[in-house]
Order: sequence, then structure tokens, then C-alpha cells
Amino acid sequence: MNEFKVIISKKKLTTINSILLIFTVIFGLNIFKLSLVNFNLYKSKHALEKHYSNLLKENKYLMKEIKFYQSNQGVEKLARERLNFIKN
Repeated sequence: MNEFKVIISKKKLTTINSILLIFTVIFGLNIFKLSLVNFNLYKSKHALEKHYSNLLKENKYLMKEIKFYQSNQGVEKLARERLNFIKN
């Protein structure tokens, strides 16, 4: 009878170990998956920050262009280039 209890206990222990192993593997895979998502988000964030920085630089340049072409010098330049006007 004692031998039978020991065999059942070993079977239960093996079953419990198998279940724990399965949960550990699933948990590990989920952590790996989350790490990949986190890495991809980091790369996207970095790319967006770089794009934003480039847009700010372009915006600054364009604002200077607008300001220049709103001045008399800008208007004269456009007139010379597009209308072939000559300054006297």
C-alpha cells in the first residue's frame, strides 16, 4: 500500500512539474513578446523624434523664407526672377 501511495505521489509531482514548466514557458514567451513590442516602440519613437526635429528645422527655414518674401527685397527678387524686371 505504501508503494502505491509513493507511485501516486510521484505521478502527481510529475504532473505538477509539467504544469509549472508549461506556465513558465508561456510566461517567458510573453515576456519575450513584450520585449519585442517595447523595442519596436522605442525604434518608432526615435524615428518620430528625428522626423519631428527635421520638421522643426524645415519650418524655421520656411518661416525665414516667408519673412524675406514679405519684405521689399523679397518682392524685388521675385520680380527680377519671374518677370525679368530690372532695378533702376
